[in-house]
Order: sequence, then structure tokens, then C-alpha cells
Amino acid sequence: MKARIASLLAARFGSIDLVGILIRGASIGLAIQVAGNGIGYIAQILLARWLGVNNYGIYSYLITWAQVFMIGALLGLDFAIIRFVPEYLAQSNWQRLRGIIRWSRGLVLSVGILLAGVSTLLLLSARPIESSTVTIVLGSLLIPLLALAEIQTQIIRSTRRIGWAYAPPILLEPLFLLGLVFLFLWWLGGLADYISLAALMLSLGGVIVLQALKIRQIFSGAVRDASPEYDAGGWLRVSFPLMLNSACSIIMLRVDTLAVGYFLGSGEVGIYSAAVKTATIIGITLGAVNMIAGPMISMYYTRRDMAGLQDMVSLATLGAFGVSLIIALGLFVFSGPLLGAFGPEFLRARYPMMILIVGQLVNVGSGSVGLLMVLTGHERESLKVLGWTALLISVACCLIIPKFGILGAAVVSALGFCLWNFWIYGLVVKNLGVRPSIFFAFRQLLFKKE
Repeated sequence: MKARIASLLAARFGSIDLVGILIRGASIGLAIQVAGNGIGYIAQILLARWLGVNNYGIYSYLITWAQVFMIGALLGLDFAIIRFVPEYLAQSNWQRLRGIIRWSRGLVLSVGILLAGVSTLLLLSARPIESSTVTIVLGSLLIPLLALAEIQTQIIRSTRRIGWAYAPPILLEPLFLLGLVFLFLWWLGGLADYISLAALMLSLGGVIVLQALKIRQIFSGAVRDASPEYDAGGWLRVSFPLMLNSACSIIMLRVDTLAVGYFLGSGEVGIYSAAVKTATIIGITLGAVNMIAGPMISMYYTRRDMAGLQDMVSLATLGAFGVSLIIALGLFVFSGPLLGAFGPEFLRARYPMMILIVGQLVNVGSGSVGLLMVLTGHERESLKVLGWTALLISVACCLIIPKFGILGAAVVSALGFCLWNFWIYGLVVKNLGVRPSIFFAFRQLLFKKE
């Protein structure tokens, strides 16, 4: 049966090799995503019940805040790594390869520490959410740890070791977190927001150590023996526009949560975060295919094989959307029990969650549009769209959330997803002649290639 499906897809989308690579890579990615998100979701449920709505809101808010600042620490080097490391591997340019690995990790950690200080000062002076000084400091210290873990993930991903790239941050990190939380509960007899943040920091530290050991193993021999050669100016010229893309993207994704905390308080942040975390499950399929699709987009575009690129993105979208639709239906049906598991107060997140799910389906159904723009050298055009979309969403959040609460936040977020995807999709078609949407993928599936 599996062979027959692969043969059918190959007849519509190109060679059996393409189908096999995508299915294997996406299957590994999806398995990691499903397992990791499942464990992570359970961890969030337990944290919400143990911390209570207000403390869970503070915990969620500070993590969201740190994720926004993490983009500044990365400087766009997470995308630059995907572009340069495969190139240096193909050229056997061990000097540049060792240089970019060493330089990127050192720079990301240094900038992350600097931004942690800036974050602490901002949170202590502005107090967007009421929390203790210890909690604020620990939340800010997440910034360099998140950034270093992300850059190491992309270094390993650039070698197509999908399992090793994503298993530590997605699968092992929530397992470490759960273990440490249970340990603190047993030791202290209770849980506070700052204890949860400390447990998360220790979990990220464990992930970073494992990643560093794997990177050392992957790039042993000729790479380790090579004298590092640096092209900091060239790397930054590529990475800086990518950082601006990432910054606008993370603002677009997180401004609703930050605005809910600012206008409505920690309790509403906790409830809204449950809706966001549940709806985000839909996006794991697109994330899984993007794990393997990223390096393949660069490969096809470098060869100027646009027909092959179209086949690849159509197949990726078809698989991602099919699984996402099944997950969405399950979330709609079991929304009550899922949110109720966080606590009875969280049932108010049901309708916001459903609205966010619709936005996620639009995102998955549009295909890997953002990745296509960034990895084919059109990041500046993508930046304009992201910038305007982020600005519009930010203004809309400030106007709508104070009046309509978390339901308004969900509507703004979902409409923002739709606007961004439709706008970027048009640019992908214009610049690349590639149509990554689910509708075009169905068309290819139904009508055999000539």
C-alpha cells in the first residue's frame, strides 16, 4: 500500500526519489514534532494547574517576551547557516565552515547576554506585567539560551540530520522540563513562576550541551583540523535582512499575547496562551515538512530547476495540509476536554482557539511561502510585507483587545495570518512562478503530468 501511494505521488510530482526524500524527512520531522509537542502540551497543562491562572500567565508572558528578543540575538544567522553551511560542505571549504560555526555561536551568545540585560531593564522600568524581580531576571536570561539552542539546531539541520537537529529542542527539552518540575515539586512542595523558569533554563542548558557534542561529532576530522576562516561582513550582509524578516515575523506571531498581557493582565494571558498553544498544534505539519524542504528549496533554486521546485513544494503542502486538517477536526471535536485539562477557567479559551485554528489552516494551506521568499534571495520584498503586516496587527491589537478581550485578539491574529499569507503568496508566484498552495497541489494530484 505504501509503495502504491509513493508510485502515485511520483507520477504526479516527479521522481520516486523526490517523494522518498520528502516522506522520509517529513516523517522523521513529524514524529519528533508530534512527540515533542505532545509532551510539551502535557507539560503546559500540568504547569497551568500547578501554577494557577495568574502565575501561568506570567510564565507564558515572559517566555513570549524572551522569544521576541531572541530574534535580535540570532541576527538572522539561523537562516544564513542554512544558506552557507551546505555550500561550504559541497565545496569542501573546511576553513569557512569551521569559521561560520565558531563565529555564529559566539556572536549569538554574546548578543543574547547583552539583550538579556536590556530586557531586564525594560521589564523592571515599564512593568508590562506584574512580577517579581527574580522572575523578570530569569525570564530575560532565557534569551541567550534560546538563541544558542536555535543556532545549534540550524547548524545540525543544515547537514540534513533532521532527527538530531530537532529531537533535543522539541522532544528532550520538554522531557527535561517535566523531570525538573517534578523534582522541584517533590523538593519544595510547591511551584512558583520563577521556579518554573529556572527549570526551563536548566532544560535548555541540557539541550545546548547535547547539541554541542553532536556538532563536534559531525564536524570532526578535516573540519576540526582546519584553521577557521571568517567572512563576518559577507555573512552579516546576508543575515541582517533575514533578521529583520524574523523580527517582523515574531512580532506578528506574538504581539497578540503581549498585548493581552499589557491590557488585560496575567490571568487573561494564561487563558489566551492555552488557546494559542492548542491552536499551534496545527502548524506542526508545516514545520515538519519545512525541516527537510528548506535545504531542498535552496538546492532546486541554485540549479534553476523550477519544475522540480514546484513538484517539491506541492508535495510538501499536500502532505502538511492533509494531516493538519485531520488534527484541526480533532481539536474542534475535543476542544472542551483539552482546554478543561488546563483548569475550569481555561474553557473560556474555546472560541478564541477555534478562530486561531482557522488562521493556522490558512497558513498551512498557503504552503512554505515565507521560506521560499527567504531562501531564494527575495527576503527584502518579504520584509516589506512582514513589516506592514506586523504594524497593522500591532495597531489592531491595541485598538481591539481592550474592548473585545481575548476573542478580539484571536480574530486579529487569524486575519493577520490570512493577510500575510495571501500577500506573500502573490509575491512567490510573481517572482518564482511557483504556486505552493493546497489548491494547486490538488490540481497536480488530480491531473497527471504530461
